[in-house]
Formats: sequence, structure tokens, C-alpha cells
Amino acid sequence: MSRSSRWALVGTASAFALALVGCADSNDPVPGSAAYKAGALGNGGFTFSCADTNQTCLAQTTGDAKTFPAGVAKGSSFRVRYIPRPELRTTLNVEIDDTSGNASAGAGGASVGSLDTVGTQFLERNSNGFFAKTAGVGTVLARDASGALIEFTTIPIREAKRLLVYEAATTTTTPSGPSVLSTTMKVNDQRSFRVVAQDVTQQNLGGSFLTTWSSDDNAVADVESQDKAIVNVVARKAGTAKLSVKGVELTTEINVEVTP
Repeated sequence: MSRSSRWALVGTASAFALALVGCADSNDPVPGSAAYKAGALGNGGFTFSCADTNQTCLAQTTGDAKTFPAGVAKGSSFRVRYIPRPELRTTLNVEIDDTSGNASAGAGGASVGSLDTVGTQFLERNSNGFFAKTAGVGTVLARDASGALIEFTTIPIREAKRLLVYEAATTTTTPSGPSVLSTTMKVNDQRSFRVVAQDVTQQNLGGSFLTTWSSDDNAVADVESQDKAIVNVVARKAGTAKLSVKGVELTTEINVEVTP
């Protein structure tokens, strides 16, 4: 079946429902932008966002990520949003709620669509959106109110092979270059760090996952707080300490030297 034929079948049979799944928003990413991943059926695309900014996440925001990641980390959670192609949009303020999996109410209060997965081998729904269970390729489906398929996309799930530590001030959502392996601080200095997960090819991975920081000597370098995936470290006294961060079944360390 040709692409135009598939488009006609899906688009014509579900045109009304399609128009309800997604709201017309001038701020939505557009086809061709890094934030927009085109669907396989030609009826629109998807955006990506963190499931929880209180956890480590490449995008660092619960809003649409500036770049749809090439892959997500096994053991991470994430959200996606379906955006219909422009000619299928209406002015109705309706869009799929990726947390519950159901679209918000349309005209008359009826549910108008849902996001789902193909089976549960690779992806499953949870309270934060989608959970990446195991390495492979997960498929996200957008359905109309009748359950008919509107659009779908695939999302590679990769096992994280290393955690990289960066200064929290690194503003790019896809940091590259040398990570922090060691640092020097003066007594009473404060430093903040963030973590990025990478696969075996050194590709940064999307998705939210829990990280836990610790110091082998809090009297020297104290893990004072961790807020929205950013850890704050305070130099208490001269000496050396080792900071450790654990996440997605990995651990990485950085050495800290505190000088007077």
C-alpha cells in the first residue's frame, strides 16, 4: 500500500477524531525541527519531555525537549505528546495527556484519544508516562476515541554504559566535551553538578531516572542538597574526598581536593 493510500485510509476514516487529538498551538514544534519526530503514517508527529524534573533528565524540563533524543536509557521514564499535522488541527483546546494516556475532554466532555504501546516487553505505562523496561525498540501509538490507530513512532531503548558528570551551569541539553573527573575547591566554596547517561556509542540518552549522590568524607566535601537532578556540594575543610553518583545501575566518581 502506498504512503498516499495509507494516509487516505487513516486520515479520511478518522478525520474528525484526528482533529480533536491535539490542540493548535503556535508554540508547538514544527515538522523539520529537532524537537519534532515525524510519525510513521504521515498524520503528525511527536514531542518528548522529561517524566520528572526531580530526577536526572537530559532535557532538564517537563516542557517539550529542544531535541527529540535518539534513544532513551533503559530504566528511565519519559513523556511524549502527539501533534496532528496542521490541516487536521482545530481550535479546540484538546490534547493527549501523556501521563494518564487519555486525551483531555473534547466537545461535550467526551474522551477523544489515547497514547499506548505495542505490548509491554519494551515500554509500559506508569504514573510518570512511559517506562523503558529493557533494551530494544519501543513503539508509541496515538489512537482516536474509537481506538483506531492515528499515528505511531518508535523509540530506541539503550542500556546506559556510563554516567558523565558536568557542571550544572552547562546549559545545553546535549552536553559534549570533557566531563568533570576531578575538581578543586576552596573552603566554603559551593559547586553544583548534573549527570548525563550515555550508551556504548557515547550517545547521550533521554529519559528521567533517579540518581543518588554521596561523599566518602562529608567533613571535607559535603553533599549539601540535591534538587531537580542538580547536586550542590560545599567544601567544609581542607583535604580530599570522593563524590559518588549512582543511577541506572551505574556508579561514577569524581575526586575533590579542598584547599584552605
